[in-house]
Amino acid sequence: MNEKDNKKKLQKIAIAVLAGIVFVTALFIINNITESDNNIVANTQTKTQSTEVATKDMLDDGMSYLDEDKYKYVCEQMDYNHIMFTNEDLTDKYVKIDIMLTNRYTLSSKDMEDESISKVVNAYNLQAGFFTGVVKNKNEYGKEKIYIYFSKDFNLKSGNYKVGDKITAYGLIVNCKNNGAGSYNSISFIPRFIEK
Repeated sequence: MNEKDNKKKLQKIAIAVLAGIVFVTALFIINNITESDNNIVANTQTKTQSTEVATKDMLDDGMSYLDEDKYKYVCEQMDYNHIMFTNEDLTDKYVKIDIMLTNRYTLSSKDMEDESISKVVNAYNLQAGFFTGVVKNKNEYGKEKIYIYFSKDFNLKSGNYKVGDKITAYGLIVNCKNNGAGSYNSISFIPRFIEK
């Protein structure tokens, strides 16, 4: 073996070692970027602002795995005054509320052209039929209405309910817009379980 062959062999080894170092460094950088992105996403998803619509992935917190009794147990009982007048952002709260259904609506294809509506419909796999309703406050129902949507992911059909039905609903507030002191909050709610 001559000196020229030894030099070529050493160059190939040096190139292979350098390529290995570059590869390991690239893996390290990619791993750190991925972890950093995951941390940013996790921090972003911890709480939505009151004007945003929460999504199922952000808010599930394992609730979809609970059986009916445990799910109902976790839901916080709320009345009309709490829901309609609180300054607290109720978005992403699992609640138990007594509701009287007041109006029935159906989402149209024209409604779906509105990005804010289609975003919610797609995020929650909503049925076309939905209601407005009033929440009970002790012995009587309030005046201002909330929106009650039905997800195709749950075993509830909007067609099984009618205007005037009085229900106890357990579910998720997906949007709470606080309208300021003395004003009613705007509430969108998706029940998972309903008792008539």
